[in-house]
Amino acid sequence: MQNNEEYTVVDIKAKVPKVVDVKIPIAQGLEGPQGPKGEPFRYEDFTQEQLKSLKGPKGDDGRGLDVTSLTNALKGIGLMPTGNDVYQLITNALIDVRNGADIGGLNYWGQKNFTDFFTPLSVGNTKLQGSIPTGFYTSINGQDRRQWDGSGLIQSVHIDIPTGAENFTVELYLPNEEKICSFIVNIPQAPKYTAPNPSYGMTMISEYTDNNNVKWTVYDEEYDLAGGHRQVAYCDISNVYNNANYNTLSVKNATNLQRFVMYSTTPVTVCT
Repeated sequence: MQNNEEYTVVDIKAKVPKVVDVKIPIAQGLEGPQGPKGEPFRYEDFTQEQLKSLKGPKGDDGRGLDVTSLTNALKGIGLMPTGNDVYQLITNALIDVRNGADIGGLNYWGQKNFTDFFTPLSVGNTKLQGSIPTGFYTSINGQDRRQWDGSGLIQSVHIDIPTGAENFTVELYLPNEEKICSFIVNIPQAPKYTAPNPSYGMTMISEYTDNNNVKWTVYDEEYDLAGGHRQVAYCDISNVYNNANYNTLSVKNATNLQRFVMYSTTPVTVCT
């Protein structure tokens, strides 16, 4: 028996319900505790391909640190290192820094002043004195270069002052012999005194040296129309003996002494 009735095929799809995450405030306490912290990644966790992808390009070949290069580097900042290997040099440098070594490059030392190294000169000084870091060099007018070695971080210096000069130049160098600064030093001069000049119209009549090593010069002048004469004596005590007794001062060839003038062309001390 055949069924000749027509029919329509309908494709029916099941509708999947949408999951909505709804948090109910009163139910928050139902969440569980946080789990334990995971283990960090280890080298073994990566494949060789992954490790290779993490590696950057190879850098330039470095230069080995040898005793000579390290020694020169330390000398370039004002240290005077000792030792025969890199470890010893670094150890000594760290000890110097701990002990307060004054270190720096050319710019640092170039900002120093004269009084950071030397004591200003006074009249009569024959040596320039001061304190400079151990291993530094000094020279005077570009000559007589000398390195100041010794124990400790600082050395006391004493440099002969050129004779007969009004000034000189002192230069400083790092232990690696790089010049860091130079100073022009003026040499203080003692005041110069000259003998006083006699008044116009006076004539010298006597000149002698007494027992106190005082040099006398007696001048005469005519002071009135009647032919009257009077004398003025000049007394130079520049080279007087230390034990001179001025109570014994006397003027010769001065029958009418008006006054005497005492002077010195060098510093002297007179006790009265």
